[in-house]
Amino acid sequence: MISNKNMLLRAVDVFDIYVEPFIHSGFRLPNQPYSYYYRSLFSLHNETLSVWTHLFGTIILIVQAFQQISQLSINSYSTIQSIYIIYNCIGACIMLLCSAQAHLFHSRTLADHLRSFYLDYF
Repeated sequence: MISNKNMLLRAVDVFDIYVEPFIHSGFRLPNQPYSYYYRSLFSLHNETLSVWTHLFGTIILIVQAFQQISQLSINSYSTIQSIYIIYNCIGACIMLLCSAQAHLFHSRTLADHLRSFYLDYF
């Protein structure tokens, strides 16, 4: 866990591309190994809420999809409708996970920032 507040930077200490309006502090150190950013998942920083809302959304979506699929035979959905539910769930989970990884890894390097948000916005 990243627990030291001194390890977080202010907006003036990072590249402008990492800064969002009205976010003035809580930026993670750039150019760290990926393990640093994985560990930052369990600490407070400027992206904590963004990452966790996408991860919780993914979990909720998977639970809801399993509930829908488990009731397919009860409600006598057709095979086409069940496949539609599964494909939509997979697509929505991919979207949420791409967004979570973008918020988790974008401050590593400029290349990671561009790659992450390309996947997020794609």
